Amino acid sequence: MWCKTSTAGKGKVPFTVLTQERIDSLTRDKQQVLGEGASCRVLLVEVDGAPCCLKVAKEKRLKRLFQKEFDILLELNGAAGAPLALGTSFGFPALLTSFCGKSTFCELSRVASGDKEKFSAFLSLVKDVQQLHTFRYTHNDIKENNVVVRRDPDGRLQVSLIDYGMAKPFGTKLKYAGNDRHNPSRHPWMAPELKSGGACQPPVDMYSLGFVLKNLLATCEARYPSLEVLAATAMSPDPADRPSVAKMAKSMREYTVQDKKTKKSVFGKILRFFSFRK
Repeated sequence: MWCKTSTAGKGKVPFTVLTQERIDSLTRDKQQVLGEGASCRVLLVEVDGAPCCLKVAKEKRLKRLFQKEFDILLELNGAAGAPLALGTSFGFPALLTSFCGKSTFCELSRVASGDKEKFSAFLSLVKDVQQLHTFRYTHNDIKENNVVVRRDPDGRLQVSLIDYGMAKPFGTKLKYAGNDRHNPSRHPWMAPELKSGGACQPPVDMYSLGFVLKNLLATCEARYPSLEVLAATAMSPDPADRPSVAKMAKSMREYTVQDKKTKKSVFGKILRFFSFRK
């Protein structure tokens, strides 16, 4: 059964307490396994006729971690492109969220119509991270398969930053599991200071954005030297050398509005041509 409760904050989304019986039922009737890692499985399920994501832990010891992720999603309430928190369990750790889409940045080349649209999608991601930082959280795990992209009925690409399991408030430290924390080949999207026990601050997410941008540029039809420099600078070993999220957004915006400016210029020339002929 479902046991519905209301949240205290105004404008927050009501959430549902998942019983073990309901978790088992949703798991059994799942539509698809969206992802699976060492600690959890993410399933596409249907609730009241709507697609949702059910994240189920593989170990009960992760209960506190799941509750923290639920609390962050509840606070964001859809901001920063985050999925909506819809349900949680106070028994075995499980989390129910809104479904943002099946395609991720791993498939961006297939979803986007060209380089400009790829840059528009990346700019949306940068803006999401910028908004997340206004809540004084770092995501700490920004990579291609944690960025969902979908095309709305109006034709526009929408971007959602998902998986807030490693998100932390500014100033806290992330417990990085692994003996090879200084090995750049392990979790290459993560900032080196994060893996060595440093505090969570905005530059750690900038490093990850640089990693995503670098990989995105490798799929582009043309070369963009200034963006290559931007990606490399964002991945600087020294956090102080990395650009701010606002600066990265400004740089990307130049590449997404270029076509609009060109179209306006061409359109203006056409109008002047016909005006002259009259």
